[in-house]
Amino acid sequence: MGVIYRVPTSDLVVVGTWTLSSGTLVYDMVDDPVGSPDESTTTATNAAVSNYVYFNFLRGIPTGITIDYVKVVCRAKSSASTNMWLVIDES
Repeated sequence: MGVIYRVPTSDLVVVGTWTLSSGTLVYDMVDDPVGSPDESTTTATNAAVSNYVYFNFLRGIPTGITIDYVKVVCRAKSSASTNMWLVIDES
């Protein structure tokens, strides 16, 4: 069984004010290589539950590949008593 990993390739929609540890793109803060996360060296934070980000990912599955299952891994940290959501939009 083959495995295909996807990490964000760009910001699609950024709503609200985000504080980035470096750079200007939120996806650059969360596109850590699979298997070697940077353990919060790069971060994107916000102070409002109404803020959100949609990311672009590479699309397409190589010819001959059968999808057995999809696994989504999200690493997040909350510094306050706030809720965090992960929403997957497959459109």
